[in-house]
Amino acid sequence: LVVHGDADRAVTPDSGEFTAMYWASVNGCGEALSDTTPPPCKRYAGCPSDAPVVWCLVPGLGHTVWDKGATEGWAFMKGL
Repeated sequence: LVVHGDADRAVTPDSGEFTAMYWASVNGCGEALSDTTPPPCKRYAGCPSDAPVVWCLVPGLGHTVWDKGATEGWAFMKGL
């Protein structure tokens, strides 16, 4: 699970995108992304069931904690 704000000026969003792409490659996922919950998250296709990769580029979020971060992070971990 990679979460990044599109308004982050301390660590640019392309860094988060690179991290998600890196883990998708390492985990053997495909390049295609599909919508998943919660919006605006995207799930990489073709990942092994025990190694999913989800990329969340959150609109308006700066270099701070996402208000859904704890809930969605826990849901992601429980799903493994």
